[in-house]
Amino acid sequence: MIPGSFSLRAEEDPSPIDETIEGLANWGPLYWKPRIRLKDAGYDNNLYNTVQEQVGSFTATLSPGIDLFMPIGKRNMLWVTDDLDFVFYEKNPPGIYLNNDGALGYDLHLKRIHLALGERFTTKLQRPNDEIDARIRRDNNLLSGELLLEISPRVEAGLTHESDKISYDDASVEESGVPDSIALVLDRTERQNGLVLHYAALPRTTFLLKVRHTDYDFKDPASTRESSELRYLAGAEFDPTGIINGELEVGYSSFSADFAPEQDFAGLVGKAKVTWQMKSWLHFKVTAVRDRQFSTYATNLFYLRRSLEGRVSLRMGGAGWLDLGYGQDRSDYPVEDVNIGTEDDPLYVSREDRFSNPILGFRYLPREGMVLGFEAMYRNRSSNFARDYDRLFVAVSITLSR
Repeated sequence: MIPGSFSLRAEEDPSPIDETIEGLANWGPLYWKPRIRLKDAGYDNNLYNTVQEQVGSFTATLSPGIDLFMPIGKRNMLWVTDDLDFVFYEKNPPGIYLNNDGALGYDLHLKRIHLALGERFTTKLQRPNDEIDARIRRDNNLLSGELLLEISPRVEAGLTHESDKISYDDASVEESGVPDSIALVLDRTERQNGLVLHYAALPRTTFLLKVRHTDYDFKDPASTRESSELRYLAGAEFDPTGIINGELEVGYSSFSADFAPEQDFAGLVGKAKVTWQMKSWLHFKVTAVRDRQFSTYATNLFYLRRSLEGRVSLRMGGAGWLDLGYGQDRSDYPVEDVNIGTEDDPLYVSREDRFSNPILGFRYLPREGMVLGFEAMYRNRSSNFARDYDRLFVAVSITLSR
């Protein structure tokens, strides 16, 4: 169980705190779960998504991590989790870079009340999105709180709050249509307040309703990106039989741009992840996302991203799995700023980016907590504005956890 996650239980069942620390090593009141992973150790043949003079590089990431739990009686618990990434690139520029994802929190479980408080800090050197090819460091400082009240043995309702401060290095990017500084257009604080309702229909099936209001406050005082959003979401977390399990969340978003009403958005948003274990040797997995994402381009505040990926897993022998997958992404922009005509006779249309992503992988699970994996991923982008490119990434991963 993840600290702060939701679960309804009958009075005689173990407490959420007991289930969290069950089977973990401990020293006095401190329980821990260590892990280490070598991931994405392989070769990227097009590091900067270029068409000509492509730069290839060997890369690897060593990621140690640990979860720490300190129960205080049966109703209170302090927890800390951290994952540190040592990322190696052979070229452009060569060296080792550090990423970190850490969080700490406090959980209180009373008879009818659950309070969860947390702070999470991440720092990562990565592309802001698929629009530009430069790796820029991004820092997130997220404060969160959730207060749930048990209305009946099956129903909980409550309040949520999140405040996420997002900061980028003040780096310049040589890209047409992108301002000189990414930090100038993307640094912001997102403040979200919400209402939640959980209904435990079955022991392993929970339905939920959410209403969320978010203010997007950009750091640049001259920014015209100030905006807000109201979302209504319905969803479910389910695993009723152990054969089909997943998470669904679908709803309606009303997004208002304070200084650019032509870029308001109203429509369907959502995400889904469903796994179907059709046979002991045959599994299917589908993931899908439809949502807005802030754009780095000056003329577009955001783009609508739609992603769909399917995977088939076939058991190869006792502990080996062959994974075959294919994904498609598309990004559509609200403002017509792409001239497909001529300078004398312009014809403006909205930018459209399309991505395809076939995947071939193999996993070997010799024992619980250990996974040896290989994956080859080919990614292709076609666009009516940006350059097309293709990219092959071949890597192995090794995961060890207690």
